[in-house]
Amino acid sequence: MKQLDAGHVLVLKSVESDARRGLFDWLLTVGFYTAIAFVIMIWLWPLTRDLRSLEASARRFGDRNWHFDVTVDPRSPVYSLAATFRRMALRIDGLIASHRDMSKRRFARNQDSPVPHAI
Repeated sequence: MKQLDAGHVLVLKSVESDARRGLFDWLLTVGFYTAIAFVIMIWLWPLTRDLRSLEASARRFGDRNWHFDVTVDPRSPVYSLAATFRRMALRIDGLIASHRDMSKRRFARNQDSPVPHAI
């Protein structure tokens, strides 16, 4: 208790609240959090779908399937990552084709003029 002036006194005390909630309050709370979870699920579903598609394509590419085929909507936040993977796959495919071409040429050149080996 604190006396403010001659005629007024300030009293602070805790108020005991009724801690029991009714069924309606619980249903309202559960409904509110369910609605929030549903909105978040709708917001995240396209992102997870695109990430799964990108992961599957990257896994196929890693298994020596040199064709990188992923379809991602240009408005997706994953689109730039998918485009980077696509460019990387095209570059690796070009490097592998170049390596095969150089190997064929070297093999053909070695067949035309064999080098004698001394034993």
